[in-house]
Amino acid sequence: MKINHNAFTLAEVLITLGIIGIVAVITLPTIVSKYQEQVTVTKVKKIYSILSNAYLLAKSKNGDPSSWATTNSNSGNSFSASRDLALPIIQNMKLAKECKSGTGCFPDGNVKLLNDSYWSDNINTGTHRYKVMTIDGVSVAIHSYATSCDSVVDKIQDRCGNIYVNIDGTKAKENVNGKNFFQFFITSKGIVPIGSQIDYDEMVSTCKNNGDNCTTWVINKGNLDYLKR
Repeated sequence: MKINHNAFTLAEVLITLGIIGIVAVITLPTIVSKYQEQVTVTKVKKIYSILSNAYLLAKSKNGDPSSWATTNSNSGNSFSASRDLALPIIQNMKLAKECKSGTGCFPDGNVKLLNDSYWSDNINTGTHRYKVMTIDGVSVAIHSYATSCDSVVDKIQDRCGNIYVNIDGTKAKENVNGKNFFQFFITSKGIVPIGSQIDYDEMVSTCKNNGDNCTTWVINKGNLDYLKR
């Protein structure tokens, strides 16, 4: 009895492997990019949740943030005012490190914008913000703008200060606005993602241009499509 053995030839196997390799080369960068994008989105949403919960606990224990200040300063560059605003919040967070006004909680260098320009100051070396690092390795800086919480920014009428975060912490080489560096407002009502206070079209325009207001984009849209040029 004759038995037929069906099998792939070596040439057919090599051709198949070659096709698989080509497909992998084409698709792998997209898969990796999409994964990294989702990691960023998850980190931004997580730190937003952590900050919001910490703020609510601080408010329940200490009252309205306008009453937290021991230093009356609306100058926008007072470390003692930033400390007063920060301490009630960070006491409800799990921290790996407190740099206070010192260095070591943020990558060194001025914040880079998406249009390749830079901020005029350095988060790491600036002494007027209260800086910490969470146990997740996220850099956080709290900056008081008005101890009375009556600073006005666009439609935000009750801003107490700002929160700046680098979701990659000191593992990052630099702070890049809209990539690993994101911002929030501290108001008398809660933590607000920067960008939520302005019109949608303006938020989209400024986010795409320089990375400002991208925190709202990331939280609401769950992607980083503004980086696509």
